Amino acid sequence: MSTLNVPHHYKTIQAAINAAHSGDTIMIKPGIYHESLQIIKKEHLYLLAHPGSVILDGENQANIGIEIDSHHIQIQGVQIINFIAGIVSIGNYNTFYQITCANHQQSGISFIGHHNQLLHCHLMDNKSSAISFSGNHNIFKANRVQNCSRGVVALGPSCHNYFIKNLLTHIETYALGIVSNGSKHHIFYKNTIDDSKYGILVQNGSSQLVKNNISHCHACGILIGHNQATICQNTLKANETGLDLYTDYSEITGNTIQSGHQTGINLNGSHNKISQNVVVHYNSIGILMNGYHNLQSHNILQGNQINLIENDLKEPLIDVPKDLED
Repeated sequence: MSTLNVPHHYKTIQAAINAAHSGDTIMIKPGIYHESLQIIKKEHLYLLAHPGSVILDGENQANIGIEIDSHHIQIQGVQIINFIAGIVSIGNYNTFYQITCANHQQSGISFIGHHNQLLHCHLMDNKSSAISFSGNHNIFKANRVQNCSRGVVALGPSCHNYFIKNLLTHIETYALGIVSNGSKHHIFYKNTIDDSKYGILVQNGSSQLVKNNISHCHACGILIGHNQATICQNTLKANETGLDLYTDYSEITGNTIQSGHQTGINLNGSHNKISQNVVVHYNSIGILMNGYHNLQSHNILQGNQINLIENDLKEPLIDVPKDLED
């Protein structure tokens, strides 16, 4: 295992990568580097820089900042700006720590793989997603995301991913989104979302845990379109709709939802439990329930235009065949 210094040992970062072997560390001296990097078929490679002191600038280059097709890669402290995309990674067990990705034409960071970590990174001013991914057992923790079209989004099959203590602001569409089929067992915990259209959006899948998040968004704080979710202890303020739920067999408990224009909790589904929520000061409805065999109890509903509407359908609606309508 060796330490390769740029530009002392190698004039470019790419030259150091090409010369590196498994277990080597590349130390990058502060400066602006006008190059794009490829890390292909390397294992256990470390690229280290003091945060903010090393800038990888893609101005006037139609390239990706860093392309990775390897496992066990760690990149720390690099600022990546002005590329088509900041990082595109295919591989497992890769770690990105204290990375800044800004002003890219597409995504800040995109990856396909499992057991990757994105920690304490700053992503801003990217025209598409800040982070897009497909894979399982990935961790997104303590990142800052701002001024992007989308925040963190799963575009492919994904399970057991963790979104923890991220701060997301000024997102055009949704801050944290799962839009792929078959996704399950994700955890959204202690994220703070402000000034986005949607806070947390999960369109498909099952068995998600959404807990202790804070959301202040324009259209909806949390929108769930899957079954067997646990949505608890979230704080949703001044969202048009606090919780917009299309789900069966889910638990919605201990949430604080206040000061919106439409509905605090809009539930469409069956066999759900809604309990111990505080829903106050909604201009329209506190809790609206459409479905059958839903149970609501011990909720505090105050200062809403209408506190509670329960449309118990008893049994699921069945479409009448057209040849029997007459």
